[in-house]
Amino acid sequence: MRFEFKNLPLAAFLALALTGPTVPTQARAQTYQIDCAILLCLSGGWPASVPCARARAEF
Repeated sequence: MRFEFKNLPLAAFLALALTGPTVPTQARAQTYQIDCAILLCLSGGWPASVPCARARAEF
């Protein structure tokens, strides 16, 4: 398959436009702390701690 270089700028623009909004930001990552706590505490057998108690209540 042959790629024509005259379409390269258009392809690059489309790739950036489509993937730009899906790049996670720091604010989005901070909102998933409870999900991380659920996974860690669930795999650890729900140890007795405040974060795990909150995670279990959310679960």
